[in-house]
Amino acid sequence: MIALYMALIEEEEQQNKFEKLYYKYRNLMYYIAEEILHHPKDSEDAVQEALIRVAKNMEKIGAVESTATKNFLGIITKREAMKLYDKRKKRAEIAESDLSVEEDGKELRFFDTYTKDGSDVPVNEVAMALETLPYKYQSLMTLKYVMGYSGKEIAEIVGMSENNVRQQLFQGRKLLEQQLGQH
Repeated sequence: MIALYMALIEEEEQQNKFEKLYYKYRNLMYYIAEEILHHPKDSEDAVQEALIRVAKNMEKIGAVESTATKNFLGIITKREAMKLYDKRKKRAEIAESDLSVEEDGKELRFFDTYTKDGSDVPVNEVAMALETLPYKYQSLMTLKYVMGYSGKEIAEIVGMSENNVRQQLFQGRKLLEQQLGQH
């Protein structure tokens, strides 16, 4: 199966990086999808779609071992799983679950840290408020404001129109302002 993804990547260096990502994070990606879908075949489909998106966007991915890369893969996988969930169940949104993963006995949560210039930056109040937003806003805002992707890049990554990305970012900012205003 990995050969299919590798065929989407032209540069050998990027292919090698993808192979490392694939073997390091495929189980985590499956776990994330399974937490949402609760169905092995659907989870596999969501991971496959996420891996295709990752392969098409390898130039946007930094170091394999970085927290930012792990978060990026988690975001893409969760978005794909939720799209599949929505398609299968004909629902607009699902209740947000506390997505955490046990790895080496340590609990990891998306947004706990963000790696920038080799150092981990702890979560601040804005990031905590961001976690309370519906996932469709949370993921786009994380890609834009935490990871620094442009609207056009986000549209390519998540498979939406650039206009739709802008609209959801605007709505997400409004919700975030409301959340921060309550504290």
